[in-house]
Amino acid sequence: MTLHSDLDKAFNPQTVAIVGVSGSNDKLHFDYTGLKFLRNLSSHGFKGHIYPINPKASEIEGIKAYPSLLSVPEPLDLVIVTVKAAAVPQVLQDCVAIKAINVHICTSGFGETGEAEGKMLEARLRAIAHEAGLRVCGPNSIGYHVPSVGMKMYEMGPLL
Repeated sequence: MTLHSDLDKAFNPQTVAIVGVSGSNDKLHFDYTGLKFLRNLSSHGFKGHIYPINPKASEIEGIKAYPSLLSVPEPLDLVIVTVKAAAVPQVLQDCVAIKAINVHICTSGFGETGEAEGKMLEARLRAIAHEAGLRVCGPNSIGYHVPSVGMKMYEMGPLL
C-alpha cells in the first residue's frame, strides 16, 4: 500500500471502529468519549460502516457492538481510540494484528501531563507505531472533520 492510499483511507474511511464506546452518558466529558464520536458519526451522515468496540455490550445506540478489534468482520480504514491511557498500547497492538494502520487516539494522559508515567506511555505508543508503520493522529486529539464522507468528530460548527 502506498502513503497516498493509506492517507486516503484515513480521511475517506469506509470502515471505522471506535474503541471504548460506553452504552451510557455516565462518564461523558468534553467530546472525548466513544459514545459521543459514535453519535456524531451516526447523526451526521457518515457513509461507511461503524463498529463500536466494547467487551461488555452487544449493541450500542442500535449498532452491533464488538468485544475487540480482533472480532470486527472486515478490514478497518480508521480506528478511533477513547479508552484509558494505560489501555492504549494494547489497542495499538490489536491494530497491528489486524493491519489497521490509521489510528486516531483521543485519549489524554500522556506526555502532555508532564508526568513521568504519561511520558513513558507516550514513548511506548511512539515505539509501537514506528515499528509497525502505524499512522497516528494524537494522542489527546479531537480528530478531524471530513464533510465529504459525513465524518464529524466534534459538535462545534456545521458539517459543510
